[in-house]
Amino acid sequence: SYFRRNNSSMIKSMTGYGKASGEYADKKFTAEVKSVNSKNFDGNVRVPSAYRDKELEIRKLLSAELTRGKVDFSFYYDDAGSDKSVTINRDLAKSYFQELKSLSDEIDADDDEMLSIIMKMPDVLVSEKMEISDEEWVAVSGTIKAAILEIDKFRQEEGKALENDFRDRVTSIQELLSQVGQFEAQRVEKIRERITGNLEEFIGKEKV
Repeated sequence: SYFRRNNSSMIKSMTGYGKASGEYADKKFTAEVKSVNSKNFDGNVRVPSAYRDKELEIRKLLSAELTRGKVDFSFYYDDAGSDKSVTINRDLAKSYFQELKSLSDEIDADDDEMLSIIMKMPDVLVSEKMEISDEEWVAVSGTIKAAILEIDKFRQEEGKALENDFRDRVTSIQELLSQVGQFEAQRVEKIRERITGNLEEFIGKEKV
């Protein structure tokens, strides 16, 4: 269905949007949650590679509150510093150099650009991801929970609007039903008159 009732009998829409921002050290991050109608919980989580290890925990945070609906979650951040350091795989770079140098000598090629070529080879430059500290995760998860609260509030407000709409429709139906009696009586009387008239006409013809 398009809506559900929680334990307090409040109708909640499954369509909503929530957004929250937070900070930790030099990082400013944002969490966004969107949801649309779906019979079960269907979560799609998009996070930067630095937080990929936290994806399961994020899914648990989402599914704990947003028990139904197709949910799209996005998390991104701006970092005034840097969460990665880059190192050179020297052994691999030397191996590439030897192979390229041998090839260069065989075909008499210009090796002036060799270093530039080597630096672009796979796995020569290695990005080392910084570990997410417990303190940073507390800040991040707090931002995620704040976004979830926002979408939950959105879904409650839309659910309330839906409930009011349904109540108005039910009231209208009840008012119309209260008028059915008099119309039904009139309808039955007209049917009786028509049947009586038809019988009188038929009996009249039989006598002739």
